Amino acid sequence: MSTGMSHADGSVSIRVLAARQRLSAGTRKLAASSSRDLPPAAHIVAGVGEIASTPGGLQTNSLVRFVKGKIVIHAGDTVEWSNFDPEEPHTITFGPEPQDMFDPSPNVTMDPDGGLSAVLNSPSESVHSGFILQALDDQPGTPVNSNPNNSIALNPTHFRVTFMQPGTYNYKCVLHDNLGMVGQVFVLP
Repeated sequence: MSTGMSHADGSVSIRVLAARQRLSAGTRKLAASSSRDLPPAAHIVAGVGEIASTPGGLQTNSLVRFVKGKIVIHAGDTVEWSNFDPEEPHTITFGPEPQDMFDPSPNVTMDPDGGLSAVLNSPSESVHSGFILQALDDQPGTPVNSNPNNSIALNPTHFRVTFMQPGTYNYKCVLHDNLGMVGQVFVLP
């Protein structure tokens, strides 16, 4: 995605656009998931970052990559992605870039813990997580920016996908794929 802004300015603008999108009257609610409460077979970190405060100001550092982004699992396994960057939102997108990058695709449901989940039956199917943000250390299901008057706080903190058929599933962060934030899930029988 190209916004014509610097990396830091783009992050702020994307968050403002997400907030406006969520406050619009047309925002849809996610269906509840029929989660099986099974732990994921694999976990992938979607970005890592830190904020350092000094007498001279504030400095941020972000790694916009999927850590261990290429993994091998078996059909029927679930993979979970979490964001560990306090500044940058990320997406997990299988298939083409969606028209609406802020919200999850219609085939995404909400788990009881506030995370999002989806099922992919073949590598040709598409799913989009919407924005995933970092959780607070003491509140695993709550985004860093959890002010109830701020619609960014409605963003989930993790995304799970269950892969039903063998194949190679390619995914990306639609905000940072141009920086190399891409990955693959190899599903064995």
